[in-house]
Amino acid sequence: MIRINHILCPLDLSEVSERALDHATALARWYGATITALHVWPTVSMTDMATHAPVVPAHLDESTRGDLEPGLERIVGPARQAGARMRTLVVDGDPAREILRQAVDTSADLLVMGTHGPPGLQRWILGSVTESVLRRAPCPVLTVATPAQARVSPVELQTILGAIDFSEASLRAVEYGFSLAQETRSRLVLLHVLAGFPDPAAEALFLSPDYADRVRQEAHDRLRSLVPEGAGDWCTREACVRVGRADREILRVAQEEGADLIVMGAQRRGGFDLMLFGSTIRAVAREAGCPVLAVPAPGRLDEARRPEPEDRQEERSAV
Repeated sequence: MIRINHILCPLDLSEVSERALDHATALARWYGATITALHVWPTVSMTDMATHAPVVPAHLDESTRGDLEPGLERIVGPARQAGARMRTLVVDGDPAREILRQAVDTSADLLVMGTHGPPGLQRWILGSVTESVLRRAPCPVLTVATPAQARVSPVELQTILGAIDFSEASLRAVEYGFSLAQETRSRLVLLHVLAGFPDPAAEALFLSPDYADRVRQEAHDRLRSLVPEGAGDWCTREACVRVGRADREILRVAQEEGADLIVMGAQRRGGFDLMLFGSTIRAVAREAGCPVLAVPAPGRLDEARRPEPEDRQEERSAV
């Protein structure tokens, strides 16, 4: 059973982060959760100083904090008025590290954050802060792209697309998909993408029609086996198998089905500091016309607590 008691929502005071808060508020309402709205004031790095990039004050002083708080309160005010249990937190430091630290320290069950913002040192883009958080987050991360992608209030889910590759992480993602479908009485489409061939000649060489049909049927059967008993009482569920490149097929099916949310597993590969986000999830999160929920495999908490190499280097330098 999925439980979401605490949602951490990083805000950079952009329209995108406002839309992320809309989604966090809806989720908090569905699950009875508390939201922490976090703003990280980025401190100056040695790289910024060496390259003469535009910089902000090295530390968050009281004057700057006083300037930030009204903007933060303006964003969270509507959620508070709607009855959401909300607290705000302003800290300084490296945004990605602080978000991860707060996720661990507050035992967050879910992170909700925007992926793109206006240019500038304080604005986060996919590939920097958001990508770093997704790579190491100890909990699922819901990414919300542009404010124009779903500028409807309140947030509603009618169709959820669950992209399943049968990894441990994607099987966990299925649980979130069904939980959200149950909370919102949504339609859930389960999708598995079979790896395609570069051209029809290659496909004909390696796959007979009978074999291809059998592979597709086996995938359909595996998808159907993931449906909990009695799910038909509270959601409409469908199974879909496609052949091709995973990210392209996920995006194509999401558009065809009018998905309001894509749920995917975030799976590491071969022990390297890479995971599925580095390819499929990254591409889907960049291009999707709806939010994307990346669900890690269980056991990521200890990993999130470990410092990155840059953190360890800083610790050695401070000794």
